[in-house]
Amino acid sequence: APAAKARSAPGWRPAPRTPTLRRRLLPSLKDLATGSAMMANLCERAQMSFAHGFPLLIEGDTGTGKSALASALLDTTTQRVVVDCAALQASEGDHSYVQALTQQMCFAGGFGGAAPDRAAVVFDNLSEMPAYAQSALRNVLESFEVEEDPGQTRALVLATSRTPLKAAVEDGTFRDELYYMLAGAKIVLPPLRDRERPAALAAVLAQKLAGHPVEITPEARDMVAAYDWPGNVRELRGVLQQALLMGDGARITALDLSLTLKPRATPVRQRRQAPNFDEEALILDARRSARWNVSKAARTLGLARATIHRKMKALGITRPT
Repeated sequence: APAAKARSAPGWRPAPRTPTLRRRLLPSLKDLATGSAMMANLCERAQMSFAHGFPLLIEGDTGTGKSALASALLDTTTQRVVVDCAALQASEGDHSYVQALTQQMCFAGGFGGAAPDRAAVVFDNLSEMPAYAQSALRNVLESFEVEEDPGQTRALVLATSRTPLKAAVEDGTFRDELYYMLAGAKIVLPPLRDRERPAALAAVLAQKLAGHPVEITPEARDMVAAYDWPGNVRELRGVLQQALLMGDGARITALDLSLTLKPRATPVRQRRQAPNFDEEALILDARRSARWNVSKAARTLGLARATIHRKMKALGITRPT
């Protein structure tokens, strides 16, 4: 009752709710997360870690989008240095390069020119970083932890690894203390076959590749969903590029995809059945993709022009007016 009286008293206003701290994803991150709530959550975590200046480790199979995620986090005004750890050698030149780089990481202005608002160093293939470079990076990150000068401008650190860094620690090829300095903000990107709606991502990629909206037929979408994609997003992008080149550039059919995917030995997912296509559907797709050019359609299907005409007549297929 007292609470009810207080709520009815003149001038009473409910206490404002604490807003949920949720950031909008950058447009480039939205594209990476298309068709997958799991990817959207990972991109949001990566964005928040990056915004707070934490070292960020991005793991995932080849082609899952590690470099694309790192690039999306670095806006166009951010100076960056990209180091391929797999290319570092035990040479005097590489030793000197790593020493100079790690020294400059403590002062973002050391990358040359006027000091930017932010600067970043991206270490690709971190699991293959030589021991001397691991030691240097560890010292830098340790100095970041103990320095509390708010005016100090330091480089942001992003790292990618195509193999789990923890496995390299267990093998004795990667320093455990360096791993734990990085693993606090770790993102593991899922393979494309584990994402919820890969066909939605295919539509976005196709439009980016073509530079205009591209229709993907329902049968082609089913084919994208059924395929196992061992090369992940990188393979999908390549297949879509080939499909656009083989077709009319405005529409991707199951036939366009099958010309690239069919020779591959990788099985489709067991939980989804790859669609079957009848002869009429194949001929229609070939004619439409060729803009009803009989010669081009015949080359696509590996048939003679006369055979195409005979089958069209038998199936009652006519060119639309």
